[in-house]
Amino acid sequence: MRPLIPADPRQEDVFRQQLNNLLDSRRELYRLAHGIPCEQCEERFYPLYAERGRPSLPIRLLVGRQYLKHLYALSDEEVVAGWIENPY
Repeated sequence: MRPLIPADPRQEDVFRQQLNNLLDSRRELYRLAHGIPCEQCEERFYPLYAERGRPSLPIRLLVGRQYLKHLYALSDEEVVAGWIENPY
């Protein structure tokens, strides 16, 4: 199923501001995450999702995990374990 898009984007900003206050913007992966062209990725991948079924994870999260997987030559399991342990 396609990713859910918030009805009111201002609601998402409330939570995003709090998370940004917790993360260190000097970290390499933080800067890298803000360099990924998320809007272009969403435009490209959104049509590939089915209309029905379980809601998918955000496209930005999936693209970021794939990037880390190839950058560090990790398995899927290692990427998920690392992401749970370190949100950067």
